[in-house]
Amino acid sequence: MQKISKIIVSELVDETPIDVVETIPLFANAWHSTIKAMFVMLELIQTHQNRPGFEKLCEALDKNNILKRSVMSMLRSIIANPVLMAPANRQLLPPSYNTLWTLTQIQEKVLEEKIAKKEISPNLRLEQARAWKRELSAPKKRAGKRVAPVYATLKVVSSSKLKVNATKIRKCLDQLQSFGITVVLKNQYK
Repeated sequence: MQKISKIIVSELVDETPIDVVETIPLFANAWHSTIKAMFVMLELIQTHQNRPGFEKLCEALDKNNILKRSVMSMLRSIIANPVLMAPANRQLLPPSYNTLWTLTQIQEKVLEEKIAKKEISPNLRLEQARAWKRELSAPKKRAGKRVAPVYATLKVVSSSKLKVNATKIRKCLDQLQSFGITVVLKNQYK
């Protein structure tokens, strides 16, 4: 039995060397089709989001593990951003909805500048987008004085409500942080 499995495996493994020049376009095409597929999804949501029954559709997508509510919320934030949805910018964007959602937290004017400078590209990493967001939302100095951050503790009554509304809550926390308010969540809610 062991000899048979070795024969089958050896027949399945292609041992010819990879022609890198010939293979790179295959990977590039697959990678670029990822961003195209993401925009097909965004356009589907955009087309249907204001129609009667959209909430029912969202429930069904979530229940069938096709598209979770948190991801739907992120995608709708991307749709609401005209810079990210501009057809001319699509090929310049990273094929990651997390990265695109993080970019929605940055002012449109700044996004346009970063696109013009080619700082936003398909190679943009989530960590870099988050760093820009932190940098741009840091408390500003006023008349030579640093604004002291305000700290608040958020008491959450229901962890299930926190999970259902996680994306909205994260967005609110980010907005509070941009005003210099730091909200500390207990470990059980992180």
